[in-house]
Amino acid sequence: MTAQVSASSGPNRPDSHASKHVRGSFDVPYKTWFSDSAVVNLTEQQESTTGHWRELWSSPYSRTTAVVAGGVVLYSTNEFLTISMLPSTVAEIGGERIYAWVTTLYLVGSVVAAATVNTALHRIGACVSYLLGFAVLAVGSLVCAAAPNMEILLAGRFLQGLAGGLLCGLSFRSEEHTSELQSHHD
Repeated sequence: MTAQVSASSGPNRPDSHASKHVRGSFDVPYKTWFSDSAVVNLTEQQESTTGHWRELWSSPYSRTTAVVAGGVVLYSTNEFLTISMLPSTVAEIGGERIYAWVTTLYLVGSVVAAATVNTALHRIGACVSYLLGFAVLAVGSLVCAAAPNMEILLAGRFLQGLAGGLLCGLSFRSEEHTSELQSHHD
């Protein structure tokens, strides 16, 4: 069974009653790569200005880039380092039967905290939210470092997950709140 696309109607036609069409990269007014003929002359496309990666670190974007990259790097590095050190940790403090919970509780904590990012931003603001995230991360890291057994390590990993989820979520929402962060910095 083959589907046929009618060139006489559709969301890209001005006479269509379909939902509003969002223009994409192949779109020319009322034409897409699949309308009328199978191929649209790509030289008909409108010129667009593109940026360069180095512009992310230029002065108007440097703080936002550092915040977004920092939140994501902190979150992923914490997970990567723990997974790579887990075999030696299990050998030192035991807990072979529950070692999978080290990652699971971190992820559960991060999902729970990521779901609270919007509420935290509206109730306590971006700056206090970041400070709270770093404080919880520090406490969780200290608990993990001093853990005499796997159960205590799991509690520390849950705290690290809460902090990681909060910081990573904040980093994606920080663009809207960069002015607040800059005013506390200046």
